[in-house]
Amino acid sequence: MRIRAWWVAAVVALVATSPASARTAFAQTDDAARLDADRLIAAAKQGDAEAVRTLLQAGADAGAAEADGSTGLLWAVYSDSYETAQLLLEAGADP
Repeated sequence: MRIRAWWVAAVVALVATSPASARTAFAQTDDAARLDADRLIAAAKQGDAEAVRTLLQAGADAGAAEADGSTGLLWAVYSDSYETAQLLLEAGADP
């Protein structure tokens, strides 16, 4: 996961001003990250390299996994999508 300086500053400010709001913000961030991960894995299952590229550029986690442990990289290989697999590896997916 990439951590951006602006994000760290925002979190520090949020926690300092309202711990309850911080918990809500973290929950929303987790939900958004899960949604991005689900979209990335779905695109990899379909071998949709363009969608995978777009999601990775938007910050989706290349190593995200489903509940059973299957990753986008696994699905890219399974669907014989070399380009998708290459994109995920270049973005840091664990081989």
